[in-house]
Amino acid sequence: MCKVSNRSEPDRDICLEGEDGYVGDVSGWETTDFEVKTNYKVTRDVVTIISNKVSLDYLFTTKYNLSLEERYSPSGWHYYCRCPFKDHRDSSPSFHYNKEEDRFFCFGCKRGGRSVQFVSFMENITINEAVDKLLEITGAVDEIFTEIHDVKDSKVDDLLYEFSTCIREFIKNHKDTEAVSFAESVTWALDIYLQKHLPRSTIDETNLKARLALLSNKLDSYGK
Repeated sequence: MCKVSNRSEPDRDICLEGEDGYVGDVSGWETTDFEVKTNYKVTRDVVTIISNKVSLDYLFTTKYNLSLEERYSPSGWHYYCRCPFKDHRDSSPSFHYNKEEDRFFCFGCKRGGRSVQFVSFMENITINEAVDKLLEITGAVDEIFTEIHDVKDSKVDDLLYEFSTCIREFIKNHKDTEAVSFAESVTWALDIYLQKHLPRSTIDETNLKARLALLSNKLDSYGK
C-alpha cells in the first residue's frame, strides 16, 4: 500500500554543520508577523523565494565588498575567506561559499544559509529585518507572494494526487463492494474538508499532510 508521509522533508534553505555543512535549522529562525511592506507573515517560503531572487554573489560583490579566494573542493565549497561576521574573530579562512547552490557556511562559527541568513548575521539583525532589507532590492512584493501561493497550491496538488494513487491501488487490490464502501467512508471527511477550503485556498499544507497520512494508514489496515 502506498503511504502518504506525515514527516516534513528536510528544509535545506537553512543549515548548520553536518556532513558538508547540511544539518537542521540555523539558530535565530524565530519570526513574528512582518508588516513593514506587506500584511504577510515571514515564512520559510518567503525566505526561500527572496533568497532565490537576491544571490549571495550579488551581496558579496555589490553590497558588502567581500572578496573570496577560489580553491577546488570536491564538496562544492570552492570559495573561501575569513569570516566577515563581526562577532567572529576568524584566525584562519573558515567562511566558505558554494556558488552552485548559492549557500554560505562558516566552519568556525557554525553559521550558514543563504542571502536572508547572511544579511541577518552580517548586520546582527533579525530574520524579519533582513527580509525587509532584501525586499528593498527585489521590489515587486506582490509578485513574490504570488509565487508563494503558486508553490503552496502545487504542493497541495501533489499531496492530493499521491493520495488518489493510494485510493486507486486500494480499489484495485480490493475489488469487492464492501471495500469500496470502506474507502468512501474513510474519505468522506476529507471531501467535506476540501469542499470548505479548496475554493478559498485556505488549506494548511501541514494539516492536510497529517489528514492524508491518517487516512492512508486506515486504508492500509483494512482487513487486518
